[in-house]
Amino acid sequence: MIPEIDIQLAAVIKSLSDNVLPAVDNSNPLAGEQIRLCLATLGMIKKRLPDLHRYQRHELELNLDLLTSLAEIATNAGLAVTDLTTALNSSRETLNDATMGATEIEQQVRVVKDKAVSVVNAARGTAAETEVMALVLNSQEAMDLCRRAWTLEMGFEPDPSQIPALNQLLCRQD
Repeated sequence: MIPEIDIQLAAVIKSLSDNVLPAVDNSNPLAGEQIRLCLATLGMIKKRLPDLHRYQRHELELNLDLLTSLAEIATNAGLAVTDLTTALNSSRETLNDATMGATEIEQQVRVVKDKAVSVVNAARGTAAETEVMALVLNSQEAMDLCRRAWTLEMGFEPDPSQIPALNQLLCRQD
């Protein structure tokens, strides 16, 4: 077996393109559409694989920035949110640990998002609600833009020229 995942993906794409796609029954347009969608998705994964670690770290950074600000609001407003400090500390540790892989980073992003939701829920009906909601909405632009750049090749963007290059978005600008 070839150990490089990039080469493995290229081999799968070639095999599907050269052997499976031509064998798909033309009387079944859905099957043809689905194999082409699978090929396009595999192609996007192959293209994005080198950026995966940076993308996930960037997603964790953005969500950690949001949770840090939400934690400050929660503290000032006296909102009770359990394990908020633990989530913040473990997220910082994840970012500082170069050995963390994609799965661990992805799990930590989920933890941070769950804690952010906890703060939002705790703020409902309080004086802090407006500030929390504004902060969440403002933070979404950068997150959504990055997701849109990541999936640009899928062809769903009405005007792809309006989406910055992924590499530009992944450069942290403090």
